[in-house]
Amino acid sequence: MEKINQCSICGRSRFSLVALTKDFGEAQDEVFNYFKCLGCGIVLLLERPEEKDLGKYYRSDYQPYSSRYNFLTEKFISHRTKKEARLFKKWNKGARRLLDVGCSFGKYMKDMRDYGKFSVVGVELSGEMSDFGREKFGLDIRQGNLLEQNFDNCSFDIVVLSHVIEHLYNPKEIVEEIYRILSPSGLVFIKTPNIDTFERSIFGRYWLPFEAPRHTFLFNKQTLRFLLGDAFAIRNVVYEKTPNNIILSIKNYFVDKKYPQSVVNFFNLNNYFLLGIFTPIAFLLGLLKTSGRIVILAQKQ
Repeated sequence: MEKINQCSICGRSRFSLVALTKDFGEAQDEVFNYFKCLGCGIVLLLERPEEKDLGKYYRSDYQPYSSRYNFLTEKFISHRTKKEARLFKKWNKGARRLLDVGCSFGKYMKDMRDYGKFSVVGVELSGEMSDFGREKFGLDIRQGNLLEQNFDNCSFDIVVLSHVIEHLYNPKEIVEEIYRILSPSGLVFIKTPNIDTFERSIFGRYWLPFEAPRHTFLFNKQTLRFLLGDAFAIRNVVYEKTPNNIILSIKNYFVDKKYPQSVVNFFNLNNYFLLGIFTPIAFLLGLLKTSGRIVILAQKQ
């Protein structure tokens, strides 16, 4: 484990405790503490695994690697992706080149290629997911992290980080690299958990995005704006209306309380009954701008 004494975003060294939690998904016994930086407000782990040891916390059945969704979820994802492609064109009409950082097996890349007619490139740490995307969809997926790729200046018109920035050990450095590889007026599109959600008040330590130790930083609108700085202008903010966090936070509770596996397995994202119950609640939280996921589109200045 490595210990952090200074916020890598603002440089301050004063923190307050936010939550004590553990890795429910991997059934580990390790306890992790999230702290809030009293300088910039970002929430982070002050003790985390060394990067070289992170692999053991990402099994092949880790949820973002899954390609199994029910029919309605697939339709919703397809509709949302088409809407996002139109949003990119609205703010950058000439955009053609899209980079997906942390692309998994490339489903979003494929859809952007098909719906938006973008030229797509992906970067993914998992060799298994990289190989799968290349073989299944014929995609250009580079294995490794973004900094290792050494892309040329102004290589892309759009850079996407979909539920990636909360996993990074060096988000400030990555934002600087994105600025370098983006073309003039290029777009960065970030999806991430919203630490200011009402969900956290309900579920406490069981809130899904307290996904320690995989989630090293947690953001809200203000801290994302601070991270992007004057280099980017915020163009669009959306609070997603999805019940995923609610369903899987309840699952965390049942895992922790050692309920029978049949009860734990009931709480999954393909359960139409649960989707029917919790989607209206998620929709309301989104309307109130206090849902558990935030999406920001920003433009290079």
